Amino acid sequence: MSCFSCCGVEVQHRSDSLKETAFGIGGNENNSNEKSLGSLIVAVKQLDRNGKQGSREFFSEVLMLSLVNYPNLVNLIGYCADGDQRILVYEYMANGSLEYHLLDVSPGPTGGKDHVSTRVMGTYDYCAPEYVMAGKLTTKSDFYSFGVVFLELISGRRAIDIERPEEEQNLVAWVEPLLKDRQKFKMIADPLLQEKYPVKALYQALAVAAMCLQEDADSRPLIGDAVTAVEFLAKRKDNDKIAAESQRNNDLHVKSVREGSFKRDRDL
Repeated sequence: MSCFSCCGVEVQHRSDSLKETAFGIGGNENNSNEKSLGSLIVAVKQLDRNGKQGSREFFSEVLMLSLVNYPNLVNLIGYCADGDQRILVYEYMANGSLEYHLLDVSPGPTGGKDHVSTRVMGTYDYCAPEYVMAGKLTTKSDFYSFGVVFLELISGRRAIDIERPEEEQNLVAWVEPLLKDRQKFKMIADPLLQEKYPVKALYQALAVAAMCLQEDADSRPLIGDAVTAVEFLAKRKDNDKIAAESQRNNDLHVKSVREGSFKRDRDL
């Protein structure tokens, strides 16, 4: 689906203004509403005019998002850069986002009509250092973003969470020193798992995340290497299930044989 440019008035006229459902407010994203463009349901985000993202960063982000076309990533349908208006029109996620399923975050206002969930600095949560500092985007920038998302999956935490203690609010910064001490790896794992996971698998998953989060872009892995590592972890999980089931069946067989021998001895 190609990305189109439009003005704020056009977005307003083409949108259904009778019913708006707030999706959230970010450091750069001022309003995000479910609207209808003709027969197409979309998510419309208006960027905060007082935010830290300037025009150069906005257009750089539009360019990056318009070039991305993956089935598991939301598509950018259109944008507006009319005067001081900065609006993004996204594909509507009917089944919710990864954040919603992972963290059970409601995609609307919480705590009453006057309160909306916030995120510090919007999309910068997932941006590579070279993009934040110089607006430079490469394929290796995407790997950094993948590393942040992968870390969220491992830890069950948001990339930025202002509800946590100050030293834990930035996930990558909090994890960085922990990755240097293997004895502290379990502190990173999602506490909801209650340590019911193969420790070696945790080490391997964190190793993949750490490779993707290298500050030097050239040190990050190739996409093929990252995919291979993740596929290996997924297969390991399946193999562990098979091994566990096999061990369980073997234990039941041994128990059955022992009970049979005991019964024969007693009959004698």
